[in-house]
Amino acid sequence: MRFFLIPAFASLLLAAPAWAGEKKAEKPASPVTAAPPSPEKAAAPEPLPVETEKPPAATGVPDTSSILFMQNLRRAGTTIYYLGPALGLDGWFAVKDGQVQIFYTTPGQKALIVGALLSPEGANISQQQILALANGRPEIQAILKGESMPAAASVPRQPVPQASAPSGGAEKFYAELLAGRTVTLGPPKAPRLVMIMDVNCHHCHNAWKKLAPLVDQGKLRVTLFPIAAMGAKSQMEGAAWLGLKDPVSAWKKYMAGDTEIFKDKMPAPEHMTALAGNTTLIQKWKVDHTPYLLYRGRSGKIRLVVGEPKSADVIMNDIGGG
Repeated sequence: MRFFLIPAFASLLLAAPAWAGEKKAEKPASPVTAAPPSPEKAAAPEPLPVETEKPPAATGVPDTSSILFMQNLRRAGTTIYYLGPALGLDGWFAVKDGQVQIFYTTPGQKALIVGALLSPEGANISQQQILALANGRPEIQAILKGESMPAAASVPRQPVPQASAPSGGAEKFYAELLAGRTVTLGPPKAPRLVMIMDVNCHHCHNAWKKLAPLVDQGKLRVTLFPIAAMGAKSQMEGAAWLGLKDPVSAWKKYMAGDTEIFKDKMPAPEHMTALAGNTTLIQKWKVDHTPYLLYRGRSGKIRLVVGEPKSADVIMNDIGGG
């Protein structure tokens, strides 16, 4: 699944990713010795020009015509709903290709904050606002249930060759992933594979099902690195998963068909922060697909597979230690 992340904004609230669009299935990628592009070399997209004429604001809805970020979203085909005021901020619910993003603007529209809004007591204000917005709007209800999400597969791409990456780039990325908030399944002495994934990504589910028998046999150790690539639903459920006492058993139950295990859970702020930190790291390294698999090959170099692997045998024939 390919996804697109909104650039991070500095704020005291929780950072959150943008929605994930998907494309038609292509042939899955084979392992390639590669490193992700350096964050220093990633070029920022050129902003679209600002409209010179400001349209009048609707009654009760703040005028956002001066906010370039929101202008660009609308030009890209995004529908933006007003959630209303809360804790001195104006809430917004953006929808594109069945995926959602929540953000807030400060008084006077001087700043924009991406992410969920929590009260000082930890209550999820954003969730309450979204439920109120969905009342009487079947199209919003369908999006929140995931009914309108496309089911197309990941689009594998050729990773950046090792030679064009900065020295130590792949090792640095791999180390930063392991330092993030993860869930590991399998024996500690088995070869490790790291999978960047979203709890709602069907292609991540398929990749796991190919790897699970090897984990159960003690031949492979899989470290799941969760991010929120698919909007608010993934933000809430991914954070809820990280907050469970036994996330390993919960993941196995989820993959066995218990789709309710992450739903209707109120994640604690620290778990929302952990998931946001994972997603920010992925944004820094310009990873735009899930699943995204990394492991150390027998040559000692970091190898990666973008998208669903052809088979677990391809990886097992190549994987080394670490």
